Amino acid sequence: MNSSQLPITDDRTLITDHRFRVNIWDFGGQEIYHATHQFFLTHRSLYILVADARAQKTDFDYWLHAVKTLSGGSPLLIVVNEKEGRVWHVDSGRLHQQFGNLTATLSVDLKTNVGLPHLIETIQQHISSLPHVGDVLPSTWVDVRRALETNPTPHITLESYLNICQEHKITRLGDKLQVSRYLHDLGVCLHFQDDDILKRTVILDPEWGTDAVYRVLDNKTVVAAQGRFSRADLEAIWHEDEYALMRGDLLALMMKFQLCYEIPDQPNHYIAPQLLSQQPPPYKWPERGNLILRYLAPDFMPKGIIARFIVAMHKHIEKQQVWRDGVVLTQGDARAEVVEFYNRREVRVRIEGANKRDLLNVIIWELDKIYNRFHELNYHKLIPCNCDECKGSPAPHFYRMASLKRRLAKGRSTVECDHSYKNVSVRGLIDDVTGGMVDGDGRVGILAHLVAQFNDEELRTCCFDLSLDYENLGGRGHADNARELVTLMERRGRLIELRKYMDEKRNR
Repeated sequence: MNSSQLPITDDRTLITDHRFRVNIWDFGGQEIYHATHQFFLTHRSLYILVADARAQKTDFDYWLHAVKTLSGGSPLLIVVNEKEGRVWHVDSGRLHQQFGNLTATLSVDLKTNVGLPHLIETIQQHISSLPHVGDVLPSTWVDVRRALETNPTPHITLESYLNICQEHKITRLGDKLQVSRYLHDLGVCLHFQDDDILKRTVILDPEWGTDAVYRVLDNKTVVAAQGRFSRADLEAIWHEDEYALMRGDLLALMMKFQLCYEIPDQPNHYIAPQLLSQQPPPYKWPERGNLILRYLAPDFMPKGIIARFIVAMHKHIEKQQVWRDGVVLTQGDARAEVVEFYNRREVRVRIEGANKRDLLNVIIWELDKIYNRFHELNYHKLIPCNCDECKGSPAPHFYRMASLKRRLAKGRSTVECDHSYKNVSVRGLIDDVTGGMVDGDGRVGILAHLVAQFNDEELRTCCFDLSLDYENLGGRGHADNARELVTLMERRGRLIELRKYMDEKRNR
């Protein structure tokens, strides 16, 4: 990912007769880099998709969907580079109809600069029309931004940043952190205030951070080891002085964005799942008797979903049964096979053994979090039919979970199976997957996650942090105490607060 300042706005004016400084970010198109795009795809941006008319390999639908879902529908231009007179008749009519944030499709020849003046003018117009451009900011905020942008170092400590704010007459801690959030959203710096490790550092040169990540993902030794690396490898990869004191922070950055995880029982050894072998390891799996759940994104599926899931669930991986597109998990006597079929835009979950629902609900918790991070992403959870013909079948009929819930809300208690044409109980279908606990706040997932991911001491700490008395929960064991905690928080209207607390602990 390369960045530069837009020269046309360095000493010129836009339509508003105000001078602006514009940063340009050039995203790497290779699939291995897609997971790092989340660093910079923000709502306060203009996106330009440059297509090579000679190669004609640009996947317009993928990139337009990616910008729409990751940036909240920020405006986008398509620029077709018609090198050497090669013309590409892009179906712009269909694309404009499908993507409301696509505002224009332009043709240029960047070798001869034909069409370049019009492109520059169009970019200027769109930048000046962004909602936040022209907002009047306190002069102290502007002074802090200038101080950060002129600082020659790629990163500073949080203490140094707070001192810079103090020097420019921003004295309240809350105001100082508000400024860093604003500058983070603009891409001026990176400051992850919600992470206990990363909040200690303000990265002034975001390119410095992404380049450091790329150096790991591109490293020949790491690639040859199918994504495996150690702290010693990182010392060799990040050997320069500028990284010497930042290796822990950069590793934390990779882990925060689910680019790697520490291998259980192998301290200081890590795996970047997007570099794993595409070949699944040999393992046995029964074809019948599984509890099945499918996630289907019919229009568009962002790349990297299964890699993030593998990182999130790495403590449950069964004997390192993991590959680039899937993983085998275990919890108690239950096993789960989770596989991504990207060409079908689907993630399939199969669970066998005892207590299937407990493991399934932990999986649902994690997959829901990942899918819900993508704004406007259209996806469905599909659950299998339990009629006599479908139950235990490797290819049952599936229903959309949301559709079944709507049926219940409208008083419809049954639904017909498309395979057997028999009516089956809607409540029974849902209960087979969730165990009967279904509500808008995901109570079943919260409970399953507490039991699976928080030990007794962590549950006690959770109660302390939430100003609750652990001893008063009254449970007869770990699972009972977790259930009583969920019930108590629900009764007090604090269930969403509990879920947020658990999410924050997971991200640390």
